[in-house]
Amino acid sequence: MMVPILRVFGTASTAALFISKRKSLQTISNELPEMNYFPKMVIVFILSGIFSKANIELKVGELAPDFSLKDQDGIIHKLSDYRGKQVVIYFFPKAGTPG
Repeated sequence: MMVPILRVFGTASTAALFISKRKSLQTISNELPEMNYFPKMVIVFILSGIFSKANIELKVGELAPDFSLKDQDGIIHKLSDYRGKQVVIYFFPKAGTPG
């Protein structure tokens, strides 16, 4: 199952990311908002795992490949579970938050 890609821009405090096509990890890393090194590398690592299996090129308006991620409570969320809804994937360093 696949859902539409949404254009999401991050700020210095967020790690939201819009991916328009398959890019090198260095390119993705350079396009992330200015942030601490660790959260930035976590995002790149996760994205590399998601897109390394998908040997496709994504373009604006195309469907994103389905994937699943675990939240801070250990609950697994699949992208396809949110079909028809806007989705923002937000990563933060657990050590710097109350969560």
